[in-house]
Amino acid sequence: MTDTKEGRTTTNHTVRNGREFISYSDGTSYTRKLDRSTNQPITDWTAVETPVDDETPVDDKTPSLEPPTRHLSVVAEHQAENEPKHWFLFSHVLSKDLTDEELTRVDEIAKGERQPSALNRGAVTEHCQGWTLRVVKRLVEEGIVEGRVVGVLEACMDPIRN
Repeated sequence: MTDTKEGRTTTNHTVRNGREFISYSDGTSYTRKLDRSTNQPITDWTAVETPVDDETPVDDKTPSLEPPTRHLSVVAEHQAENEPKHWFLFSHVLSKDLTDEELTRVDEIAKGERQPSALNRGAVTEHCQGWTLRVVKRLVEEGIVEGRVVGVLEACMDPIRN
């Protein structure tokens, strides 16, 4: 599929867990939320930023016999005015090469980390950004993510209440 407006080709298009992900031949990737019952978009496309530790450009013209490289990114999505951005982890093919074992461990750590919850907005003591940071710190401890990523994420965090 070619995006005629931008002159680029879609290299990957996936719908998973209420989200749509798309990657293009120019290396850009986007995601958006879908209504789980209708599969219709409920948010605009959000760019998936280049991973923090990815310093080598990808050459799409060189064919490779090796399996695709998996990446782990943090995506920030604007929710509503005066609300903190929603953060989520996004594993995709495109920083750090994730082995099958590392990807399994990322999944185990993320599923094992208690999600933030509160009875009401006034009782909130942590939001998804704090959860994401806790998961990333555990991934640093396991050697899956570089330690410098923690500082980058901490500098991007929104306050719990504005």
